[in-house]
Amino acid sequence: MRTRVRDVVSLVAAGLLLFGPAATTAWAQTPASTALVKELTDLMGEAGLDALAAQDLDESDRFVAALLFAGRQLLVVSAQYEAPSLLAEQIGQKNYRGVYGDLQGGSIAETKLFASDLGADGLEAQPGADQAFDTFSEADESTTFDADWARQNLSESQYMAAFASADGHYAKMLKSLISELQ
Repeated sequence: MRTRVRDVVSLVAAGLLLFGPAATTAWAQTPASTALVKELTDLMGEAGLDALAAQDLDESDRFVAALLFAGRQLLVVSAQYEAPSLLAEQIGQKNYRGVYGDLQGGSIAETKLFASDLGADGLEAQPGADQAFDTFSEADESTTFDADWARQNLSESQYMAAFASADGHYAKMLKSLISELQ
């Protein structure tokens, strides 16, 4: 019995040495969007806002807009727009819902990014059993972060790469929105 337990422990240890560091590091890292969502939702709450829009911090022809359903969901869209001066004017007038609608419906499709953050708590690569899952779309490609990469015809490493990319884009979008309120 003791030998069998020792063999199992050795096998598990060998597996962790081979695969564990990469797998556990990827799953264990806190997403960049987590703290930024908290900061943004706190700022929006203090300002009494349920919608917000801003010009992208790095790309002058790209805009970002968000709708917040407090404690339930944060929807964030970013894209280029054919008439950027119109969106800049709407932002100046604080017509944030109008900017959100324009980016969802009239933006340049191949530039569109969209995050649906259920729980308004940042993107999660592996949600808990009772937790809703997030989605992220880039142009016409959408990934559902429900930890079921096989259903999406992805390997685990492809899924994690898609998550890292989505979280990076989302964090950038959130920073632009936060800067609008600071």
